[in-house]
Amino acid sequence: MSIIKILRDLLRYNGEFAIGLVLILIVLAVAACSFFSPYPPMDVYVVPPDVPPSWEYPLGTTSRGQDVFWQLTFAIRNTLLFGIVVAALSRVISLLVGLISATRAVGWTGS
Repeated sequence: MSIIKILRDLLRYNGEFAIGLVLILIVLAVAACSFFSPYPPMDVYVVPPDVPPSWEYPLGTTSRGQDVFWQLTFAIRNTLLFGIVVAALSRVISLLVGLISATRAVGWTGS
């Protein structure tokens, strides 16, 4: 059974999977938007301060003159990157602890 057929069946018959996939794609799309930001995330007073949400600024601006939407895109990207690094690091640490404890429990014979 091919992976395409499995994914197609999951999307067709499993509503939770489809909703989860759509949510993940939305989060990834917002994170990808951070690469197209018109200004760096740490710059201040690049837009008018304290503007309520509008078509020009969908989530409004801060009192420091930062667009909240672009701040959100950077925050989501950084959070995803942090989560991936922590997950990978925890896998490596757990693998090392498991290997060391297994060799200690069984006894290392060296042969």
